[in-house]
Amino acid sequence: MNEVYVIAGGEWLRNNLNAIAAFMGTRTWDSIEKIALTLSVLAVAVMWVQRHNVMDLLGWVAVFVLISLLVNVRTSVQIIDNSDLVKVHRVDNVPVGLAMPLSLTTRIGHAMVASYEMIFTQPDSVTYSKTGMLFGAELVSKSTDFLSRNPEIANLFQDYVQNCVMGDIYLNHKYTLEELMASADPYTLIFSRPSPLRGVYDSNNNFVTCKDASVSLKDKLNLDTQSGGKTWHYYAQQLFGGRPDPNLLFSTLIGDSYSYFYGSSKSASQIIRQNVTINALKEGITSYAARNGDSASLVNLATTSSMEKQRLAHVSIGHVAMRTLPMTQTILTGIAIGIFPLLVLAAVFNKLTLSVLKGYVFALMWLQSWPMLYAILNSAMTFYAK
Repeated sequence: MNEVYVIAGGEWLRNNLNAIAAFMGTRTWDSIEKIALTLSVLAVAVMWVQRHNVMDLLGWVAVFVLISLLVNVRTSVQIIDNSDLVKVHRVDNVPVGLAMPLSLTTRIGHAMVASYEMIFTQPDSVTYSKTGMLFGAELVSKSTDFLSRNPEIANLFQDYVQNCVMGDIYLNHKYTLEELMASADPYTLIFSRPSPLRGVYDSNNNFVTCKDASVSLKDKLNLDTQSGGKTWHYYAQQLFGGRPDPNLLFSTLIGDSYSYFYGSSKSASQIIRQNVTINALKEGITSYAARNGDSASLVNLATTSSMEKQRLAHVSIGHVAMRTLPMTQTILTGIAIGIFPLLVLAAVFNKLTLSVLKGYVFALMWLQSWPMLYAILNSAMTFYAK
């Protein structure tokens, strides 16, 4: 079994190899090959008439034997797609002249990337060969937009912010808005000393004091943002839905990403809970400002939101390149596979055989230098994103 390592598009490459293997087993291919061999015999005959050199005849015989071995000997290929390690892509009856150089060059490229990443040790979430280009940074970026997917919690939290948190800031002066925004743990701050007088209405229209609401909200939020909760399940499926164990991957990779970029020792559940809290505060403060006609605050929030969207527009350009370049390498590899029959036809002419085969192998080796380049770029960008 010959292993072929690719960074993306394993299923498409499997279809390519299947097509080439099927085509080179048809009568059409036999006819084309016979025509090419006939032309090569005529070319050798012309050279014999001109030079009467026995080496021309021996060279043609050697090329004929070599090409016959490369085309007629068949083997099986297993494509290992680093972007989807769950699926196994197997192709049978691939000509050994295509399977061997493809397997050899991709294995060398994969080994180079693995060796580089082993030397410059990083968590799986920021390692290119494990999770792809800037996966950890993208995971952190997406997690900052996490909202509670439980409608009851979302509604209660927004009311709690407007009636309890804003009251603690502007009426009781327990803490300032600046202290809340700069707090490393806003979850603990807003639930630390809730008012026993002010309150909110629950889903049954019963009045509940802020103190009692904080206990209920904390319990529900803790359950919602841990494994098995509605919010946890939603984002685990959204990010890792196609993997065998999305909950384990979600927990491990989000914790590793925050540990690498922020030096955080919090668990995935605590990180999700904090991000849900921050976004609930943002929505609640926005609603409070709108309800009270605070135009200045609304303008500030709108300006901040617009600037964030502008920044994301610039970042999206980099994300397009980040996804396009690996796929370009896969497409070029697919093209190299697709032109193999044409190279065989050119290689039957003994004057061209060496240059054609050498150029083909060098082209495959050049394509395998791309993953190494991506690994280095990913390492550099991830390092400077810390």
